[in-house]
Amino acid sequence: MKKLSVILAISLLCGQVAHSQGLRIIPRAEYSTTGQEEEHLANSSLYTVFEGTISDNLSFYTLGHWLSSTPGDLYTNVFRSDCSSFIDMIYLTWSLDWVDINIGKQTALLTGCENDFDDFDCHYDLAGEVWNNVNVYQWGLSANFYAGDNHVIDVSAAASPFGERPFSSNLYSFGAGYAYTNGGFMARLRGNLIQSGAHSFKPLCFFSLRYDGDNWYVFNDLSYGTGDPENVVSRGYSDNFHFSYTFSEKWQADAVFTTSHIAESGFNTTKAGAFAYFFPIENLRIHALAGYDFTPEIQSPFFCIGLTYNLCL
Repeated sequence: MKKLSVILAISLLCGQVAHSQGLRIIPRAEYSTTGQEEEHLANSSLYTVFEGTISDNLSFYTLGHWLSSTPGDLYTNVFRSDCSSFIDMIYLTWSLDWVDINIGKQTALLTGCENDFDDFDCHYDLAGEVWNNVNVYQWGLSANFYAGDNHVIDVSAAASPFGERPFSSNLYSFGAGYAYTNGGFMARLRGNLIQSGAHSFKPLCFFSLRYDGDNWYVFNDLSYGTGDPENVVSRGYSDNFHFSYTFSEKWQADAVFTTSHIAESGFNTTKAGAFAYFFPIENLRIHALAGYDFTPEIQSPFFCIGLTYNLCL
């Protein structure tokens, strides 16, 4: 309770001293014929984003996850490293011309383009194994170094998703990455060493390619190491391909293919599908999704329909 009070106090303090701030309330409701955890409400949730600037160089960001299809888990798992809670992210950023330094709970594990999406934009049935099984939100420190307009170097040190409690479990993760951008093209290489025991580490590395056109984008994430529902991170590989095309202000369509080989459990997954977005009014998005799970133990189609509203205050 004391730790929770500290976090709430920090959030209120940031809001009081911020030069500019913004609050977004984002409810999402959907129904799915299947789900990663056999839940029909899938990613039905209530999120908030609260962000702002405190000074010319200091800013803050918070992402709250207040309700979900299993809301009890969000509150019983507070201050755990191995699972999600209602505090997805809360961190401060110190920015200079050549570096951003972030401290707090953040996306501390350096992963692929899929994890660049916000939680409220994720479709569980088409998400990869890292998204579904690895808690990338951890308490720690990270920095992004900018070398000119085309080069970014990332480093991070944080709690490990194998630990039950951040830092008190004495398990840590360390990451480093490099990204090259030129116009709409990006190539990014990232690697993490994730401590799973007193003297043992597991690698999780990504090579990502992305290109953004005028009204479309495409990316592919290839990983060494992958998410594992039994072992958090496992030896193996995963590949995630995503193509998106925006037809107009009202319509968008995406296609996704993801596959993985989980060596330690001998489990292989393959899923493919597509979803469409319709924006009938400002800030309201309706989505419909269809796909097929080719995983040998499953081999079943899945469907989902829902809506998301982005209320800006």
